[in-house]
Amino acid sequence: MNINVCTDIKVPYTDFYHTIRDYQRQKWQEKWNQQQYNKLKEIKPNIGKKSHHRLTRRDEVVLHRCRIGHSHLTHAYLLKNEDMPFCIPCDCPITIRHILVDCIDVKDIRKKYCKIKTLEELFRCVPYANIINFLKEIHLYYKI
Repeated sequence: MNINVCTDIKVPYTDFYHTIRDYQRQKWQEKWNQQQYNKLKEIKPNIGKKSHHRLTRRDEVVLHRCRIGHSHLTHAYLLKNEDMPFCIPCDCPITIRHILVDCIDVKDIRKKYCKIKTLEELFRCVPYANIINFLKEIHLYYKI
């Protein structure tokens, strides 16, 4: 039995927003998956909805700078035409990844706030308040 039903009921265009948004996000994810040598992809492999946390504007700025790996602390030397800053205890360049994941000088403080091995794990599993409090305790929050 083949039934064709035609109606004069009009569907508002707003009913299609969800479908269009999902399609757009799928296409964006496909492009994102094809990216190579992308620092941000290492932290956030999947495109998704923004998380809504109650953060101050300053906290959001600090977290975004940490996510992309660029901050005043780690990149100001380029603008000032100076040598790259080095972590003296570790004898390596100071990077956001080094501060948040690797530095032995703040290892005990880091363990108090999070137990992670990668930046992706940090931003996926650790509450943002812990990251902010860690940076404040090691006195780098206002330098990022």
